[in-house]
Amino acid sequence: MLSLVLTLAPAPVQDPPQLGLVPGSVVSSDGVVHVEGRLLVGWQSDAHPAEVEAGLTSRGLHVERTNPRLDLMFVVLPEGRSAEQERFAVAALPGVRYAELDAVGMGGLISGPNDPYFQDQWQLDNTGGNLGSPGADLEALAAWDIESGDPAVVLAILDTGTLYSSPEFAARSLPGYDFVNNDANPTADHPHGVWVQALAAAETDNAFGVAGLDQACSVLPVKVLNASNAGATSW
Repeated sequence: MLSLVLTLAPAPVQDPPQLGLVPGSVVSSDGVVHVEGRLLVGWQSDAHPAEVEAGLTSRGLHVERTNPRLDLMFVVLPEGRSAEQERFAVAALPGVRYAELDAVGMGGLISGPNDPYFQDQWQLDNTGGNLGSPGADLEALAAWDIESGDPAVVLAILDTGTLYSSPEFAARSLPGYDFVNNDANPTADHPHGVWVQALAAAETDNAFGVAGLDQACSVLPVKVLNASNAGATSW
């Protein structure tokens, strides 16, 4: 009797798409892309931050900065120390509520034609074009009859930045910040943030480009994604 045994080779493991888009990024054993050598450490509400920092220092770790409003420390590890392994020891320190990897994420993808006319903005008013379903939209036309926006509202957009020079944004963009390069110039080096701001709050009735859903709010551009459309949680 002849037996035939087939052995199937396992499919190659694909690297996560965001790997390498932020300097120093690696993949943990459970598949989390993160910045090696960094941890986000939160302290317990009844703990004293100085005591928590002392515990971190005793392990040779450096607190780069803190965010008291979030009870959060940004911690740098000595070179060669694994954040994936170190986080468990840090989480067990007195006063520590959690220790997390500085995970890396990406902005989403926006597809479809780059058309400057409102009638092609199916998300605002879907008439069935572009293979869409009529009525599957935000009912913007009906909403604008009730409310078109309020200048007192500030909309913060955390993305790749803005394009201050565009007539779509110039009148209503506030001075923002770039947490990728740590400066006060959140100019976009990837278009994702510009697309998002346009959808949310482009200048409307200006005979240019597209219509924004909110026609009056101010926009605070906060750059947390880099030129690869990726960013670390600490940003």
